[in-house]
Amino acid sequence: MCVIENIKQGCARLEYLIGDILNTVKLESGMIQLRKSEESLSDLIKQCVNEQKEFLEMRNHGIRLKIQENLLSHFEKNKIHQVIGNILINAIK
Repeated sequence: MCVIENIKQGCARLEYLIGDILNTVKLESGMIQLRKSEESLSDLIKQCVNEQKEFLEMRNHGIRLKIQENLLSHFEKNKIHQVIGNILINAIK
């Protein structure tokens, strides 16, 4: 990987982190309200793993899921989807 590509990736990571910090500040100040609803965390995890199947295959990795069915909780689905997706991508890398 060339130096310029490394710099671009580093900048993208910093931009992402700064965005997260700004969103945290907005959330803590009340500028953003979470839209929580009762959702199945089990289904969301399965969906996130399914979305990464091609990336898993490309890296010659596999995931064996052993999760409780109908694990219901109150959360903002899009935010938690993003978190689980990021964790999976980082683990696959």
